[in-house]
Amino acid sequence: MLSFNFAKIPHLLFGVRKIETLKTILPKETSKLLLISAPKEILNTRGKFDHLLSAVDPIEIFHETVVREPSPESINALVKKYRHSEIDVIIAIGGGSTLDTGKAVSAMILHDDPVEEFLEGVGTKEHNGVKIPFIAIPTTSGTGSEATKNAVLSRPGKNGYKKSLRHDNFVPDHVIIDPEFMITCPSSVTASTGMDAFTQLLESYVSTNSNPITDALALSGMHYSIQYLIPTVIEEPENINYREGLAYAALCSGITLANAGLGTVHGFASSVGGLYDIPHGVVCGTLMAETNRITIERLQESPSEENMKYLRKFATVGALFRNKQIITDDEIDLYCKILVERLQEMTNKLNLKRLGDYGVNKASIDAIIPKTSNKNNPIQHSKEDLRTILENRI
Repeated sequence: MLSFNFAKIPHLLFGVRKIETLKTILPKETSKLLLISAPKEILNTRGKFDHLLSAVDPIEIFHETVVREPSPESINALVKKYRHSEIDVIIAIGGGSTLDTGKAVSAMILHDDPVEEFLEGVGTKEHNGVKIPFIAIPTTSGTGSEATKNAVLSRPGKNGYKKSLRHDNFVPDHVIIDPEFMITCPSSVTASTGMDAFTQLLESYVSTNSNPITDALALSGMHYSIQYLIPTVIEEPENINYREGLAYAALCSGITLANAGLGTVHGFASSVGGLYDIPHGVVCGTLMAETNRITIERLQESPSEENMKYLRKFATVGALFRNKQIITDDEIDLYCKILVERLQEMTNKLNLKRLGDYGVNKASIDAIIPKTSNKNNPIQHSKEDLRTILENRI
């Protein structure tokens, strides 16, 4: 029997020059605005950033920049700084770290308690969802944070963590996705964030909590990831049609992960990211091929009716690489093999760094494994499997 829930999504404005609609979506009588962005030299949007500022004139603008993934300390500091400034709306423009920062500040600025009191698995309090209006403008195509109800905060270190601040009301009120803001995104960032989006799409598609709506969106998004990610990174980084396709894929990934959940790759992203200061997209991208290879092998070892359902899904994604939409039962193993090969090929072509490049070593594995959740992966991997995956990407 079919039964599922589907979370709300924000009001979406998608397309070239959609930034010009910004003033029309600001709350009425807005007089003070907190703009949170990546550093201007990194944003580098050929005058687009200045255009954004002029678009909201004469509103008083407070401006903060984000240089790393948000932590409880950084959120608490911003909240303390602006709690009494009577901010009417927060706009975040940048990558996933910037959007999560804006989302968390929007959620906490009306509250006195430190944010860690509300983090899943860390605090003991439940947020009531009261926030101030929040507008997200992504400039990378990766995390899908523009469509989700959670902000991920990190405190890397020996006893560190990477946990979510979550509530249905934290979904952005409005999202502007303008691919013109993405054409100068560096190739390395496009590669890691693009693989993060692809990971989210694949994991939500094969999730034990997927549904027909998330399946349709995930397949649609993966089609665009497969078609445009490598050409954008390697050949035509300023091709606006390619950037548009990747932006759409990232948006789909945010919607599907919010409604179907994720798998072991993102379990690693939480555990590894809590111990080491590694960009989220790098962890996901570098572990994508190896994790799915072992997941497929374990499903093949026990070809029950349930496991065959997931193998067919993996094969369906493999067939996308061949522009094939319908496969027979006899072709499932073939296209599962093609999927793993193509994921490894993408890892190599995109020059994704290994975990060892960020200090992870074999001695680290014993600390990582107990903190790693398989989430909604179709196989609940053993500690031995988790160890093998990590060792093969150090």
